[in-house]
Amino acid sequence: MTSGRAIQSALDIGHGTVRVVIAERVEDEKVRLLGAGMASSKGLSRGMPLAVKPMVLAVEEAIAAAEERAGIEIDEIHLGVSGAELGSSAHEAHLLVTRNPLDTRSSLIQDQHVRQVRELAEHSQSVQIDRTVLHRLIQEYLVDGAEGVQNPLGLHGMRLDLRTHFLSVPHNTVESLKACVQKSSVAVGSVSLTTLAASEAALSDDERELGVLLMDFGAGSTDLILHADGKVRHAASVPVGSAAITSDISRAFRTPGSEAERIKCKHGACDGRLIRRDERFQIQFTGGEGGEEASRSQLCQVIQPRMEEILELVERELEASNMRWMLGGGIVVTGGGACLEGLPDLMRDRYGLPVRLGAPRGVVDMDSSTAVLEWTPVIGLAKMALRQAPMRNGSQASRTLMDWVNRLRRQVAL
Repeated sequence: MTSGRAIQSALDIGHGTVRVVIAERVEDEKVRLLGAGMASSKGLSRGMPLAVKPMVLAVEEAIAAAEERAGIEIDEIHLGVSGAELGSSAHEAHLLVTRNPLDTRSSLIQDQHVRQVRELAEHSQSVQIDRTVLHRLIQEYLVDGAEGVQNPLGLHGMRLDLRTHFLSVPHNTVESLKACVQKSSVAVGSVSLTTLAASEAALSDDERELGVLLMDFGAGSTDLILHADGKVRHAASVPVGSAAITSDISRAFRTPGSEAERIKCKHGACDGRLIRRDERFQIQFTGGEGGEEASRSQLCQVIQPRMEEILELVERELEASNMRWMLGGGIVVTGGGACLEGLPDLMRDRYGLPVRLGAPRGVVDMDSSTAVLEWTPVIGLAKMALRQAPMRNGSQASRTLMDWVNRLRRQVAL
């Protein structure tokens, strides 16, 4: 987009909101946000756009807002996919290096052997024809059965094995999202799983080594990815998110969805122990004229059961994967739904594990407010793209992330 600088843009198409960021890499692998844009959308169903034209308009609006703030025109954007029918599977590929273990010349593992076993891993695994593999993640090599080899070059062995982990989504989901972006006259660069991107933004290397579950608590789904020993071990998607809480509030207090969303974000809590009985809040009538009081305790009684249902579904997924024992680093929760007051304490009590909020790391001038949690996945997408970009000279002053968030919230509310 701009010569002489490492700049990338990223797009996260969520259940009801489209977010775009333009980011520049600066010193020490940190990034600076040059611009951000947000627009309301008609939503997704199992990761698929409900309608093409409204989605295209939302993508165009978010891109235009980011471009205006950054003073940069986007020609390529990196796309995130979430909330789809996620496939997560481990695979192994095997290569016979030599039949003579005493021949040191033929048993030396060279570049060609590594290339061959990687090709076998990529092409020999059975992936359903209706699915797209977004990520083929190398876990480890094995030389004659010895595990944990990270680089087998220069070692001697008869057999070289490669363990990989595939993350896949329905092919039509990817193509439909790409079509919406391309109709906005912007090319699609990489396509990545947003949960993996959120890990890039929110997790530390120590957490990945100890074992950590990242929960991306979005509107339409709660997406999970488990890291241990520095590698992705499992990923899944629970088809219930914070939009279900908004819907519950709308029905319980007989108010439109937009007002229910405002109430949830401003007054919502998911742990009744944090609420005093005399706490009240205002429900605004349509048009902004007048309102009526409601009990915050009653609001919590609406929110907490739904939240506990979501946490129960997450727990079932953990038990089914048989990997809960790996979570020495606990749980990191991010996404818009993570902003609800009391969520970390509720999760600690339920899972008996350390829990923290996963705000983006390594972003210059970033505010620590929970309002930035909903931007973690798209910032992670930009960081993943920047990791592949060369470091160049150049810098540009930019607003802090909270400046962007506050301005975007006001615009979307209009």
